[in-house]
Amino acid sequence: MELSLTNLSRSLSYQDAYRGDIDGLRAVAVVLVIIFHAGISLFPSGFIGVDIFFTISGYLITGKVIRDIEAKMFSLPKFISGRLWRLQPALITTLLATIVIASYCYIPADYQIFTKSAKYTSLFLSNQFFDKQSATYASPDADSFLLIHTWSLAIEWQWYFFFSLMATALMLLTRKADPAKTAKMVLWSWLALTVIASLAMLLSNLLTHGQYYYSLGMRAFEFLIGGSAALVQPKLKKTNKIQANLLATCAIVVLVWIATKSLSVDFYPNEYTLLVCLATAALFLCRGALVNNALAFAPVNYLGKISYSLYLWHWPVFGTLHYLGFTLTGKVLILALAATLGLAIVCYHGIENRFRRANLPVWKSIALLVVAPIALTMTLYSLSEKYDGLPQRFDAEYNQAFNMQRDAALQASRRKDCHSGKQNLSVCHFGASDSNKTAFLIGDSNANHFWGFFDVLAKDAGVKMYSLTTSSCLALPDIYQYDWWKYKGIKYEKCHENTEKYYEYIRKNHYDYVILGQIWSNYAAGPHLINTDNDKRSETLSRERYEVALRKALKIITESGAKPVVMYTIAKMPENYETCINQHVIHRYPFDIKECDAQNPKSMEIPWTLALMKKMKAEFPSLTFIDAKSAQCISGTCVTNIDGVTIYRDAGHLTDYASYRFGEIYLKAFGNPLK
Repeated sequence: MELSLTNLSRSLSYQDAYRGDIDGLRAVAVVLVIIFHAGISLFPSGFIGVDIFFTISGYLITGKVIRDIEAKMFSLPKFISGRLWRLQPALITTLLATIVIASYCYIPADYQIFTKSAKYTSLFLSNQFFDKQSATYASPDADSFLLIHTWSLAIEWQWYFFFSLMATALMLLTRKADPAKTAKMVLWSWLALTVIASLAMLLSNLLTHGQYYYSLGMRAFEFLIGGSAALVQPKLKKTNKIQANLLATCAIVVLVWIATKSLSVDFYPNEYTLLVCLATAALFLCRGALVNNALAFAPVNYLGKISYSLYLWHWPVFGTLHYLGFTLTGKVLILALAATLGLAIVCYHGIENRFRRANLPVWKSIALLVVAPIALTMTLYSLSEKYDGLPQRFDAEYNQAFNMQRDAALQASRRKDCHSGKQNLSVCHFGASDSNKTAFLIGDSNANHFWGFFDVLAKDAGVKMYSLTTSSCLALPDIYQYDWWKYKGIKYEKCHENTEKYYEYIRKNHYDYVILGQIWSNYAAGPHLINTDNDKRSETLSRERYEVALRKALKIITESGAKPVVMYTIAKMPENYETCINQHVIHRYPFDIKECDAQNPKSMEIPWTLALMKKMKAEFPSLTFIDAKSAQCISGTCVTNIDGVTIYRDAGHLTDYASYRFGEIYLKAFGNPLK
């Protein structure tokens, strides 16, 4: 059969008829996602539901646009307006609800992050925002991100923008072209683009070891596969029932099988994503198969109809309960699922269906559904940034503690820029600014959080102190951290690069003191330290390299004329401490801050590192140790707050207020080691 754009469109015309099986497939997708986010172990890779959604979207939109182009009815404004009224009303409703929730519940730091995420959500860029956050998708750290699930909607909108431009160009370029030739060109170009995009994803994953979960570029092949199914379908001979049933059964088995596997989002999308999309596309071609008929079953079908609202509401419900201190198990989980279903039904019938066929000019649609939400969220974000997360929403006691911490943070305002950022010695200094006596503080984030501590000591001793630090980095010479932190299967190059610079500064600048600050024991565990690419890896070998590197560091320091100082960090935050503190603030009831001290905090150091430091002291007699726990645990009990201000910025780091106060406490109790 000769394929022309005309007969392609006619062959696709049956797609205008409602397909209940596709809505059923949407139901499968959303159930997988919800089960995954609920933490139910049944489908540990339930996030593949998003890939099913993307493939469905590619299939339906491509088919519709082809028909519109053939009928000379395609219009970019009409396409944009149609998509806006289909997706935005429900999203805006959800966005407004999360604003109300966050405005009441979220403590200032979390509120600032939320308002920023709301701004990016309204700009259709939330995938880029959440890609920059440290928390992995659907990890416990991401529970407070009420809008993290909108990353997929952002990608969908970005695809629509790209796709609509392609469709407009195609319409303009083929106005006078031969329909048959145009159809062949479209088909083969689309298939070629699909193959290229799929191979690019696989190759990129292989070479860069993932980290592209939120990327449109690595997700485009999913829409393209769906579009390929729509374009190829007219060329295929009608399959008999046996063939259709066999193909559909294999496709659904593949989807279930992948959903039950324990895949890591760090390395996703990957070859399994490709299988998910191909299996989904196969189901499009099996209309009338037993599996497809089951998907069209009324209850499943209805779940698919409300799938968009289910997707929008489930995460705000789950996230709110998490933030309020509830665990999604038992009755709480049942309540969460019931609330999600109820909100979805109301949203579907009251919002989605009511507005999806609105017929307003595109400029009015954009003004109402794009400009207005952007204006609202940007205003809210600006207010949140200007007024430090609006602490005025909480009581006077909280505001007093907040103001004390804010003032300390302003005093240490350059600290953040000198940690993994600019790495510029000319601005990364504190203490006695005009002194000829100098010191250099290096290490990881646990060196950086002692900025205030050493500011106090340095000013008292008349020392100008410099500080450069790198996140999760063992700042010792000649070693690499391999397969470490977020650098899966590769070396942590930035750590090595920065560390080499630190020791070059030490050799050149001849500081009076060099302070090494780390969670020393963190780096002694596991097979992560190497010297060269071909090194064998084990924990034993890592510790051997660790010792050699520390010895070399101390040798470089002492030979430069500096006195080496090893800084130990604070005691670890007690379990559930942060939750306890936040719950009192969130729920607005008075409390004694000490009631959250559920246990005596534990030391961060292990016997191996302590023994190593003792050995280094014997080899380098000038080596001095400073233990922050001496200030934290001076009364025999390790404090978790000072003057009503929590000492913990997070599970392992000091607030700036505590850092300054510990410096004052240490100075008064033990004198100044920099004199």
